[in-house]
Amino acid sequence: MEKQSPRPGGRGQGTPPAKVRLNEWRSGTDPLRPPPRRDPRCGGLDLVSRFVLGKAEEVPNLTGRSVDEATALAAERGLRIVIDRSQEAFDVEIPAHRIRGQSPAAGMAVKAGQDLRIFLSMGPEIVTAPDLAGLTARTAALALIRGG
Repeated sequence: MEKQSPRPGGRGQGTPPAKVRLNEWRSGTDPLRPPPRRDPRCGGLDLVSRFVLGKAEEVPNLTGRSVDEATALAAERGLRIVIDRSQEAFDVEIPAHRIRGQSPAAGMAVKAGQDLRIFLSMGPEIVTAPDLAGLTARTAALALIRGG
């Protein structure tokens, strides 16, 4: 099944270019369009190269910054910060309440006024160990197994 692209200036921005099979367009095998890249710092989100019409702003690297610092830096470039709480995670290298990832990635070109999603670190995961003082090796091992 082939689908023709709309006439220039028309609607239908999600339609494939002329003479490209629809299933190729959706599956990412279109030879004119490289497959999306994945960025582990952003929770594995797809990074897609974009062409931005109008004034383009470069996305700053917000990793390791506080939310206040990131908000000020983004505001200088006309961008807005949105905290994505669903992507919070423990991180050994980045302290708690600091930015561990962002979308779009640093260096991408975006229009002024666009939202930047940020993902916060919960810091290193803290594990409490049970008190093993005075226990035999076998009893201590069982206590550790029960404690997880």
